[in-house]
Amino acid sequence: MNEKLEEYIAKSKADEQESRNQLLISEGLYYDVRLPENEHPTEGSVYGIDPKDNEYHYFTRHAEELTEEEYEEFLKAYKNNVKNKQYTSISGGMPGISICFYVLGFIVILAGIFVGAQLGNTGMREFNWASAIICWGAFLTGSLFLFGFGKIIALLNDIKNK
Repeated sequence: MNEKLEEYIAKSKADEQESRNQLLISEGLYYDVRLPENEHPTEGSVYGIDPKDNEYHYFTRHAEELTEEEYEEFLKAYKNNVKNKQYTSISGGMPGISICFYVLGFIVILAGIFVGAQLGNTGMREFNWASAIICWGAFLTGSLFLFGFGKIIALLNDIKNK
């Protein structure tokens, strides 16, 4: 086999093993090995209490050794866990966001009624219908956009939950 190809395959396998170990460690499947006193801590070292002597020491974390079958089961559970985390952390707030848009749209309508009435009643003996209607139309348009955004978010959340 070509020497460069062998080096590439070996590097690829080493990178795959490293990413596998990092995933296992990030999910809590590791054991700590205490560093000797004369050894300097590395980037991946952690500082904690050794339960044997109740003193602080540096430790290196090593991923648990799993068979291929165990690792496949772990990946299935991990993917399911990640899927649930994404749903609860991102999509869990979607109904609240759509309700906020609805409430904000209602507040804009109420503010538009008040501002339009004040604008139509400025400094003249008669009510100025033109400026009031323009103001009411602008506020109504803005509130309809807010209602629309709220509805779009609610529908996207329903689609995601199917």
